[in-house]
Amino acid sequence: ERGPIYNFNVDKISKNDDVTIKDLAAEQIKSLLSQDNETNAGVGHDFFTRAQFLSDEKKREIVKLVLEFLRQPGKAITKQHQHAMGSIAAFFDKLQDTPQKDYVYFLFGLLKDGKDANVIQVAINNLLQIKPSYKDYEKDYKDLGVALVSWGNESTKKIVIDGLSQLKPDGKMSAAEKEFWASIEALNKPEEQTSQ
Repeated sequence: ERGPIYNFNVDKISKNDDVTIKDLAAEQIKSLLSQDNETNAGVGHDFFTRAQFLSDEKKREIVKLVLEFLRQPGKAITKQHQHAMGSIAAFFDKLQDTPQKDYVYFLFGLLKDGKDANVIQVAINNLLQIKPSYKDYEKDYKDLGVALVSWGNESTKKIVIDGLSQLKPDGKMSAAEKEFWASIEALNKPEEQTSQ
């Protein structure tokens, strides 16, 4: 029930306000987003994405903390983490190279046979939002392509293939990239057409 309070506050804080107020707001956003509670994280996501008063440096700090929270050893990622993940995707372009790579690696790591369909869909949605290029993440794309060949669960396989198909770029591609996208398209065809 805290949502309305944050919605009221986010519109009242400005870039010119005292740094203490902005720091308190940033700490509250960090706290909300780094919880295993979908409702609180949703409030944090809404507050964060509307917080025009935060500097890029402060946004980076929040996103890095949320990424560390999600990447904790042994952390089981579920649908309840969708808002934390969405917050990273929303400010992905503000991150430096290393956290960007860490997040893309994290998302590809969620695309595994046997994972919950909701988690796979959230990971795909985030990849579609940030659009990592094949050139920059070739190994991740190739590993996923190999995994899809022997993927057991047809419904999650379809989610991944449909999502990947939307990431295929228009325009010029290397021969290796063309080959990769052709292999993904081949996986999307019905069995009787692909068997020799």
